[in-house]
Amino acid sequence: MLEYLNLQQHSPQKPHSPGTSYADALTGGKVQLNEVVLHEYECVQVIRTENWKLTRRHPDGPDELYDMKNDPGERENLLAEPDFIEIPNGLQDQLEAFFDEYADPKYNLWKEGSSKAERLIPPG
Repeated sequence: MLEYLNLQQHSPQKPHSPGTSYADALTGGKVQLNEVVLHEYECVQVIRTENWKLTRRHPDGPDELYDMKNDPGERENLLAEPDFIEIPNGLQDQLEAFFDEYADPKYNLWKEGSSKAERLIPPG
């Protein structure tokens, strides 16, 4: 929206925004979408690519890996399957790189941070 309104100077520069501008779509143009979606909610991190979905749960799982082309209903967890052993490693590398850059270390549970949920509980 900032780009559409010609206010992009108000966007933070550090870290740069991982988002995609949809300004061109608002004026009838095309937008090149990123096919990778990353998501975090408290103790769950997810990376979804065109072909795969990896879900990690902190601290001890259960983690999940799904083949989104052949199993879009996410019925068969392939994480422990020997034929797919390298897939989660590459996805996990992408997850870690993203959250190393964008997550506040204070709240990154995977890096000894604390829960944000604790902030929402009023003192006793």
